[in-house]
Amino acid sequence: VKPHLESNGGKYLGPGITQVIQCHNGQLLTQMALNSLGGKIQRAKEDKKLVYLLFTGSDWCPPCISLEQRVLQTQRWQNDTSNMLNHICDFPITKQLSDEEKRENARLAQSYNVTAYPTQLILNGDGQVVRRSEGFTGSVNGYINWVLGK
Repeated sequence: VKPHLESNGGKYLGPGITQVIQCHNGQLLTQMALNSLGGKIQRAKEDKKLVYLLFTGSDWCPPCISLEQRVLQTQRWQNDTSNMLNHICDFPITKQLSDEEKRENARLAQSYNVTAYPTQLILNGDGQVVRRSEGFTGSVNGYINWVLGK
């Protein structure tokens, strides 16, 4: 354990940690871990899928709001990206997030060097960035084609 605790770098910034999985605020940390980006990447690797990672300001960023309304809420998005796992890191102003979500979103934004919203990443099952895009001004078809690598 000592070398792990003293390590730095790799996929995540900062020193390694160990944590016992236990009940917390009525929610199992195990479930939180499975819903985390790390859990989704692991599932993507097992299922040979990609991960769509979105950094958004859902209640204040005009391009983010447009992306949500024009693309992410469409039936085409649901159908065409059904072979991907989605992970959204939200940075809202008025919407409340748990402290855990805020910390995780901030850590991921730092890890992936996010400086603009929306930032979209397509990750493979090893957690490597396959495609990256910032902003949203395109059409629904063009955006979905980009996500799918067409």
